[in-house]
Amino acid sequence: MRGVDLHIHEWLNDYRMPREQPAAPTLGADLDRLAPRVAALLAERLGELLGEAEAVVLLPDIAVDLTLDIASPPERLAAHWSDQLALALGRAIYDPGSGAVHYASQAAYRAAFLGDLLQDRAWHSWRYRRFDGLRILPAAAAARTLLVEDTALGLATLALLDDAVWPAFAALLTPREALRILLAWHAAPPEASAGTPGRSDPPGHPLRSLTGPLAALRHVALWQRQAPTADLATACWLAALRSLPANISPAELERLVRTNDLRRLFAGSGPAAHAPPADPDWLSLLASAPLPARLAATALAVVERQEAAASAATLSVPDLLDAPFGGLVWLLPSLQSLLTPTLLAGLPAPAGCSSLDALALLTLAVATGPQADAVWRDPFWRTFFRLPPRFDQVALAAWLAKAEPAALMTALANALQHQARGEAVRLRYPLQRVRRDRLIDSATGGWLGAVATEQPVSWRSRLALTRQSRRDERLLSQAGPLAALPPGWHEPVLLLAQAALRHTAYRIPGHARSSLPYLFARLFGVSGQAELCAPCQWRLRLVRPPLHVLLSLSGMTRLRLQWPGQPSPTLTLSCSG
Repeated sequence: MRGVDLHIHEWLNDYRMPREQPAAPTLGADLDRLAPRVAALLAERLGELLGEAEAVVLLPDIAVDLTLDIASPPERLAAHWSDQLALALGRAIYDPGSGAVHYASQAAYRAAFLGDLLQDRAWHSWRYRRFDGLRILPAAAAARTLLVEDTALGLATLALLDDAVWPAFAALLTPREALRILLAWHAAPPEASAGTPGRSDPPGHPLRSLTGPLAALRHVALWQRQAPTADLATACWLAALRSLPANISPAELERLVRTNDLRRLFAGSGPAAHAPPADPDWLSLLASAPLPARLAATALAVVERQEAAASAATLSVPDLLDAPFGGLVWLLPSLQSLLTPTLLAGLPAPAGCSSLDALALLTLAVATGPQADAVWRDPFWRTFFRLPPRFDQVALAAWLAKAEPAALMTALANALQHQARGEAVRLRYPLQRVRRDRLIDSATGGWLGAVATEQPVSWRSRLALTRQSRRDERLLSQAGPLAALPPGWHEPVLLLAQAALRHTAYRIPGHARSSLPYLFARLFGVSGQAELCAPCQWRLRLVRPPLHVLLSLSGMTRLRLQWPGQPSPTLTLSCSG
């Protein structure tokens, strides 16, 4: 059995021997020269212990005490040394207290590194010392270098990249960097695989608007997840066809694609905005695609256009709408940071709208407690979130009944833990004849789903947090839509609503511990009017809230938000009066 791929960042030997040992001055150097042989034998021993698994295991450090018989021959000495190290490492790998980090594969390890690189925290972790050679490169070049080092490994890494960091990935890579990745994969293609390309992002998904090389990378990532079908040519052509005007008929589109005349295809079918890309490498990559790949991309492009047309076939929207619950707009940034693609991955799309929009309106409604039913029917918020009239609370319950809340609850717990600003405190208190067990963020007062350990706090802080948590839960539990939710959905919706409220209150100087009734009276309860200035561009004019000065200090009065979707609505806020 072959050994594992072993990488040791630093190896330090500390020898202790009797003073009267005759070879003491040179013995340490002699033993140090055995280290390369010990490392080679150690890799073999670990291969025998761990098997042929592709997992990546990282250990921050390990200290091993052992006794060596220096009278033994060097080979026997190295064998004994490596055996003891292998046993110690084997124990540490499966010991929860050793700090070992496990990844299912090299691709999973690289995807984790790429995700942390996009969030500017990769170089602060010991886990990624393996990639120190990329440290001197700009982040975009480092990502490209990582993906093109090995084509098959790069494709698997891109497929495992979390949807939550894909917007950052698309923003980081320039079209040229994305094209260089595609060119490298094209020059060293992976093994051919059977099957047809899978589906792309659904209508309304924020990444559906990508075009060019970036869209091609997104197609490849999605298709790799669904099946090992890395059809680069089809992905590139589908990405290119997205830039064409929507009024080209399917028959005309297929005829143009069959001719493979790129200048006629991209310049003769619309305005100058659809002129052929300036980069000749992109044109060359498209021109090299075989006819079956071009036709497959055409069929997928036609399906995309039909889906977009069906999604856009909505009722006309009034230019001016009353917004009696307009103050809830300040919850949207916190809500948007929680409702990530990862959290929504297990939810099916409701009829006529997206899962993001449906869950967002439900959360806003529950956040108001006893006014939840009125918020659910609010014309402005239903129009902004593009919910059809037939999507009532009965349809809401039927939609959630098709999904499993456990996966969403796990993703939400991870998101809340990541966004926590203080220590985790466990509180237990009675409410409505039920004993509650809550983990609380000591800084924001927000509820947490689960954490590894809780931290001690003073009894004064614990008492204040308990009172605040009970008041929050008592108010939010009065929300009417909660009663209609299927089993298991009560808790995650409450967590979302309370987290959005508390994270927003934390941003207002001195108001992290304010009660919810006070916040609604001074901020969230203000009303106004919403004006549709242009398609998907809303201007919300609110009555100036009593906390306006503090909101100005934290920049919350200059809110301009782009809500995910296809098309993606924008909302600009102004306060007066």
